[in-house]
Amino acid sequence: MAACERGAMRLLGRAVLLASVIVVGTVRADCYMHNPRGSNDRNREQNSNRNNANRLFNSQNNAAGGYPWAGDPTLVGQPDPLMFFATSKLRLEWTIQHSCGPYGNAECTLIIQYMNAPASTNLIRDGYPTGPITQRAPGYNMSTFIDPNQNADGTNQIPLPPGFSYATGQQFAANDPYFGTGVDQATLAQNWATFCAGGTVGPYRGVEFGVHESCASYARCRTTSRNQGLYTADQALGGNDASYTRQQANQNRFGLECQEERDYYPYWNPSEWKDIAVLTSNSSWCAYMQAQSQNIMDRYYCVMPAGATALAPITQAACVRSLGTWTRWPNWGLPAPPCIQHATSRDNHLGNDQVEMFAGQPQPVTANYVWTIPASLRGQRFVVRFRYNISATTTDAYADFNSPPGKMTNSALNCQRGAVGANGGGQCSNDLSQTGGPVALYNNPYVLLWNAAQENDGMQHRYLALAVNTAQVGRTFQDRSYVMEVRQDMPKCTGQVINLNVRGKRGNIVQAYPAVEYDWVPNHVQATQQDCFDVQWTGSDFNPAGVAGEGADQTDRHNLVEFQTAGTNPSSPDYAHLIPKWGPSVALFSAADAKMLAYANQSLPACANLVADNGNTNNQYSNCAKLNAAPNTYRHPTLLSFPIGGYVAGTTRNNNFSNRHQKLHIIITSSITTGVWIAIAVVTSIIVASAGACLYAWRRPNSSLGRAVKSLVYGRRAFDGPQPQNDTVKYAGFQDAAPAADPAPGAPAAP
Repeated sequence: MAACERGAMRLLGRAVLLASVIVVGTVRADCYMHNPRGSNDRNREQNSNRNNANRLFNSQNNAAGGYPWAGDPTLVGQPDPLMFFATSKLRLEWTIQHSCGPYGNAECTLIIQYMNAPASTNLIRDGYPTGPITQRAPGYNMSTFIDPNQNADGTNQIPLPPGFSYATGQQFAANDPYFGTGVDQATLAQNWATFCAGGTVGPYRGVEFGVHESCASYARCRTTSRNQGLYTADQALGGNDASYTRQQANQNRFGLECQEERDYYPYWNPSEWKDIAVLTSNSSWCAYMQAQSQNIMDRYYCVMPAGATALAPITQAACVRSLGTWTRWPNWGLPAPPCIQHATSRDNHLGNDQVEMFAGQPQPVTANYVWTIPASLRGQRFVVRFRYNISATTTDAYADFNSPPGKMTNSALNCQRGAVGANGGGQCSNDLSQTGGPVALYNNPYVLLWNAAQENDGMQHRYLALAVNTAQVGRTFQDRSYVMEVRQDMPKCTGQVINLNVRGKRGNIVQAYPAVEYDWVPNHVQATQQDCFDVQWTGSDFNPAGVAGEGADQTDRHNLVEFQTAGTNPSSPDYAHLIPKWGPSVALFSAADAKMLAYANQSLPACANLVADNGNTNNQYSNCAKLNAAPNTYRHPTLLSFPIGGYVAGTTRNNNFSNRHQKLHIIITSSITTGVWIAIAVVTSIIVASAGACLYAWRRPNSSLGRAVKSLVYGRRAFDGPQPQNDTVKYAGFQDAAPAADPAPGAPAAP
């Protein structure tokens, strides 16, 4: 057996199956990204629920989830992305519905990945309008979608030519002059390549349709055999190519996503996604998943001969027998992904599940991972994908990697009597007996708990029914970001570059759910003078009409100002603690930065001086005090570094009763730690003392010290030099002062 086949077979034989576990009960476990904002298959619809769950990817999430597209809605054929520096720190945040972590009631795996393409292209895209600009409300304009197959919200999936053997979902008309069945193959191939890349063919605008996975990737998925060794229980899969899985057994198409690749990790065929990190409930799985990551391990696939109609096999031996070419897909040349335990969280919950210390106080935080954006992404657009698998399992889901060969949940546990339908059908269900040992589950089984001899009350109490849907036992959920970009230039900063962003969307907690209300990411920051902050945020004009919020209806807008204090009880009748600091007293920002951040780069020649608090003035575009004229996306033009001290900053607009705490808490210390300062002080004291002792001994050679020096025993004299004094950094966010900080020599203590 060739080395490449041995590697492929090891991966196939012991693949970690994200969706192949045995579960008691049907799992309904959503996964939502909050920073960066997850789409949940949305685009520009202004609804509480998304329009199309099949637009880009199979999320399996609730239709109410996700954030609408954010950015300048007047842009034509392009995104308005957040732009990050390579090597900067981006805090990824998410919520998951069911328990995870080492002490949860379930087993879980969270796979974080990204996909990228050059920023000069639209190879990956959200779906952008190309038509004329129209007015949504006075002062608020947007461009329009004009492709004949696209709708006004840009939420239709990319159509396929009907002549393709694998064409499902939205398609071009059979008689279409550019993509119909009568178009010659060479012309069709050229038109399709142009359209897939976001180009224009006749009246059709490829850029108006969201695309992540490439058209070539989807074609390869639909012409490759699915893994026949996987656990499918009693599900009747609708086909044998890799788009059919136990979880998605029918022909539904989700953008250009391959369902088998989506449901399983690590995947044995090539994937266009690169690994960021793996978070799991069981760290014993980490070594295997890291070793099999496509970041470091090649993949192989079978290229069938021209004209072949059979599905491409997934092993080298079968590929050769089919006269195919076993082809190497090189690994990404990236480090193996970090693999860590996920924080423990509880069932049926979309909220905070971690605690981080800030100024000596525990702060509840959303599940997160801080990603260092790789330098290889310079000049690239990218999207981030979260996949989340949950299983309340009674059978080992991943086998025991520490004692091979281990157990795997595979096709050996399928129903051997064929698919039995949604109600069980009786055959496989009757196999479930408390005396039969571990067996696979089937749809809605009646489990035999007592046999006839044991059942002696005369009431035939022998069975109990389990609510089980085998399409959802061991289930994978997913969310993806909108398109973002990494700058070509590198940051000029001697410390870390920390991305400071905003999460959340317009609405009160009920209206926004399962998304979240506005907040900063991160919202509690401890950094040094040498660290730099890249401040940027984005907001949408496509929120549902009439939901709670300040400023113009349907809009998200933000600013950043330094506050007097973060206290919550009024200390004076004028509530001075709730308003920003007076301009000259601002300590966190320079005067120029403070003004720009406060007014969020509004550029109206004249802002209305409005004092009446009513719906008309709140919605008026010229109301700069409400930030109505601010651009959707704000990128501060320079990196910011802050002086030593404790600070509270926040947003003035989103500070009403429903959402009064879009606050940012910052502690800045010296870049040199207390231990280093003590070491410096001790060494300095020794040097000064030694110099003084030598001078004294030289002037008084007959003194005891002089004699000691002459005897070359300088080091036997103990010296107690003065210790440096730590200045206390006062932090206004809590009643007590923050822990002592470490000011630079000669620097004044913070006020």
